[in-house]
Amino acid sequence: MNTIEIIEQTDWRQYKGPENSQTYNPEYAMNSLLRLYKLTEENDNWNTCISVEYSIGNGHRGTYYSAIKSVLPIIIEIAQYGQSEVSRNCALGILVDFHGFQAEIATDDIIDREELEQWVTDTIEEFMHKDVARTESDRNKNLVAEFIENEIYRQELRTLISSLPTGWSYLYDDKVVSLHELELKKELSKRHILYKKDFQIFAQNEGSGDILCRNREDRTHFAVVHLTWSGKKEKRNELPYVKYYGSFDGFLEYENGLLMK
Repeated sequence: MNTIEIIEQTDWRQYKGPENSQTYNPEYAMNSLLRLYKLTEENDNWNTCISVEYSIGNGHRGTYYSAIKSVLPIIIEIAQYGQSEVSRNCALGILVDFHGFQAEIATDDIIDREELEQWVTDTIEEFMHKDVARTESDRNKNLVAEFIENEIYRQELRTLISSLPTGWSYLYDDKVVSLHELELKKELSKRHILYKKDFQIFAQNEGSGDILCRNREDRTHFAVVHLTWSGKKEKRNELPYVKYYGSFDGFLEYENGLLMK
């Protein structure tokens, strides 16, 4: 069967959305995929993407429903073999979005949510790591390359978070991160070791209040800093005090040394 036949002959009524949800409509799901397959006009790219994402999920909440089981292989097929560059670009963009979405399914659905999310993640990553056709457009090649680069970063991030010593917690709250980064910039004098270096607040020690900073330009460099919370530039060049500066492995050794004392 060709792609259109697969879309039209799939039993979209076998799927449903979560409780109290009116967003999943079997006919809408089918028509949105047909629209994606037939897409040729750039000015309809974004609207088509939204149509697909909302036909089998809630794009605003960043979720997809169980219909993703049938939808994902079709989108991958279009991303790889779509008749127009625009449809392939749109499909790739949807895959990138779905990779960051979460499953939202009914409580009586036989599909396990965690297993579904893992399958979606693995399937998209496997496809994205395939060689992009040499005839593909630069923007589509760049979209895939950016996805792979971000995925490498995410895998690295997960490893670092899982390796944090006891007492250290990764800061997930963007507001807390921004607050600490702003305070750090306020306190740095021109002769401070971190001055004009772009450091991201990575983690915090729950006991001491120390923060672990990571250099955005060279992600191999970390610093353990104790802020003064003065809200202004420090007169003493050694403040805020940098307790450690170096690699992440060195940071682990530094922390282990503290624990051994």
